[in-house]
Amino acid sequence: MFYQGWLGLESTLPNKPATTGHRKIYYILVIALLASTFACSSQTTSSNAPSASPTTRQGTIITKATFDSDGMVSTLPNIPTNVESAIPRELAQIKRWTAPFDNPHNRQFHVWNLFDSSHARILELRLSRMKNIKEARRDISEEKSEVANYRSKTEKDMVVTGDSRPVKELKAECISFPIKRNNAAPINGGDLTRYSVSGVRMYCRVINVGVSIQWEGMDYPSPVVTDRGKGLSYKGAEKQAIEIMKPIIFSLTPER
Repeated sequence: MFYQGWLGLESTLPNKPATTGHRKIYYILVIALLASTFACSSQTTSSNAPSASPTTRQGTIITKATFDSDGMVSTLPNIPTNVESAIPRELAQIKRWTAPFDNPHNRQFHVWNLFDSSHARILELRLSRMKNIKEARRDISEEKSEVANYRSKTEKDMVVTGDSRPVKELKAECISFPIKRNNAAPINGGDLTRYSVSGVRMYCRVINVGVSIQWEGMDYPSPVVTDRGKGLSYKGAEKQAIEIMKPIIFSLTPER
């Protein structure tokens, strides 16, 4: 399923969740612990991106996915290049981090993060090509039932998500919901400071591909206070996530 496999370390950690939806929540909680395992990726186009007739949108060349005879996505496109013109401006010059153990044709995980004494911004994109539409539909169903409207709080960690709603502005089966958490940390480890953030989580099913966007941030009142502040609003963050999702959906949709 969506997270199974590329997380890799889940079987070594205690209280492993049993369902895909629980694995997603579990991942949100432990991403700070796994951050140092990710490798830095350049901003240039991958040399093994699938070849296709590119289409220009907002000045960016969008690489299309490849499709099999049944219309299923058979190879994922180069997503970082496709979203270059859509990601929030404050992240445009930030290094992109990616999971080194992913096969980019089948599964991709990309993170842009910005942390300093006054604010934090985190954009996470995840794509997974599944065997068929049935499996992809099951995954978005579990996103609605197990990841949305969820609350977990411990001494060090907190994740709270709200009710999901359909995203009618997009040409795919999409949902979004607000998210708040206090366990965010720089993807390269940093000084182990934990930051509170808020924003949106959006999930779309495009044919047999699951796409997740998590866009969060917060502005802090002082350099020593990172556990509270003015977070990204759900509606504002959702509007930005929609613009990021548009070229991704386009790249996963066959030409008519």
